[in-house]
This record gives sequence, C-alpha cells and structure tokens, in this order.
Amino acid sequence: MITKPINMSNHSLNRDEIYYKTKMIDFIINNKDTIFISEFPFNFQKRRADLLLIENGFTHAIEIKSDIDNINSLNSQLNDYIESFNKVSIFISEKHVDAINNISKNIGVFVLKNDQIIHKRKALPKKRLNKRILLDMLSTKILKELIEKKEKMTRIEMIDLLSNKITFDSLNEIVKDYLHKKISPTYKLFLSERINQTTIHDLMLLEIRNTTL
Repeated sequence: MITKPINMSNHSLNRDEIYYKTKMIDFIINNKDTIFISEFPFNFQKRRADLLLIENGFTHAIEIKSDIDNINSLNSQLNDYIESFNKVSIFISEKHVDAINNISKNIGVFVLKNDQIIHKRKALPKKRLNKRILLDMLSTKILKELIEKKEKMTRIEMIDLLSNKITFDSLNEIVKDYLHKKISPTYKLFLSERINQTTIHDLMLLEIRNTTL
C-alpha cells in the first residue's frame, strides 16, 4: 500500500495530531545534536509522549495539543511528564494558547500560528525526577546488571530496590545513554526514508514499537 505524502500547504487539512507532529519534526530536524522518537511509553505504560527527544544530554518530551484536541486533562498529563523527563514542552494550537497561563513556567511552549511554529518559551532542565519511572524505561537486562545480585527478583522488585540506592545524577546518565543507544537505529532509518518533508509513512517508522527497548 502506498502512502501519499502530506501536503503541508493544504489549508483544508484537518489539523490533527499527525499534522502537528510532522510540523514539529520538520522544525527540529536540522538540530544535529538531537535525535527523537514518536509515541514513547512511560510511567509504567500509563502514558505516551507524542515526541521524545534526546538533546545535549537531556531527555525532552513534547506533548501535542492540536486544533481538535481537548485540553481538559493537560495539567495531569504534564505532571506525569515533569516527573519523567529532564525537559518538557507543549506544542499547541493558537486556539489553546490561554492554557499557557495555567502551566508551570518550566515547561516550554510552541504555538502553531498562521501555519508557522512560534517558540514562545524554552523548557528549563530538571534532574530530580521520579526514579521508579526512570528505572522502568530501562530493559530488564539492564536492571539486573545494576542490581549486581544473583537471587531472582521480579522487575518491580528490582525497580524498588534500585530507586533507594541509585543517585539522581547516575540514573539520569544511565537512562539518557540507554535511550540514545536504542533510539538511534530507528532515527537513522527514519532519516534514510524521509525526503523533503515528514510524511505519515515517516511517522510510522519513528514509532517506539519499531524499537526494541
């Protein structure tokens, strides 16, 4: 089945999450210090980050709220993001711009206005995150290596034990390095397929289910 590229200049398009996501990818793709992936599961599979970037030693998650999205749950979503990633940003429709007044000033803000992305506020970095959520981003193999014990333990038991013994700085580095290593092959495949503008086909390549974590 052949997927037609999105015509980004077609203003009759329904500006849904796919439209916003492709716009954001085209906006950030020239940053050579950044790699990213789509639909990243976190908080024990309870949430999915629309885009997860690894940039300059930080994890940076972007939540998208398009023209047709409801923002009633935005604050609860962002609270989970703040516990899970070094940087958090939102990319919102101009019609939702008033929501900026109700979120933390540490959260970055991108707004789509007249079909152009305006970067209104930079995300501020944070290292003291929820250790259990970070540990859950790691593979079971990595958790076992960090435990350095021979007895059998469940994944949750390992996470609980490690959360009490590992420092924030150490865990940040472990998670960032691990995700960078795992995301890189998918990101490189995406780059090899993408031509001029990001399409739905390209987005499918970026989805986390195509990466073994």
